[in-house]
Amino acid sequence: FYRPHMPWQVPRKYYDMYPLDKIQLPKVSDDDLDDVPPAGVKMAKPTGDHAKILKTDNWRYSVQAYLASIAFADVQVGRVLDALDASPYAKNTIVVLWGDHGWHLG
Repeated sequence: FYRPHMPWQVPRKYYDMYPLDKIQLPKVSDDDLDDVPPAGVKMAKPTGDHAKILKTDNWRYSVQAYLASIAFADVQVGRVLDALDASPYAKNTIVVLWGDHGWHLG
């Protein structure tokens, strides 16, 4: 599964699950990046994804898109697990999921 990786483009119904007026923005402390390795800081500043979000004032839209992408991925994982449960392989299959990082958007 590629989602919830960027670009956060999923069907509209998943965005509709998270109305913009209900989005709570995460609190970000001034020292938030102090414990991040240099490569991570480079991604965030000065021209990384985080900087673009702040510059364009798209924080609320970004959180909505991230949540929509997570919901979309969750449904797709559910479909696979349902199909597995209905198959003869359900008893001898191990499913492992992992991610490369998180956005910590609340």
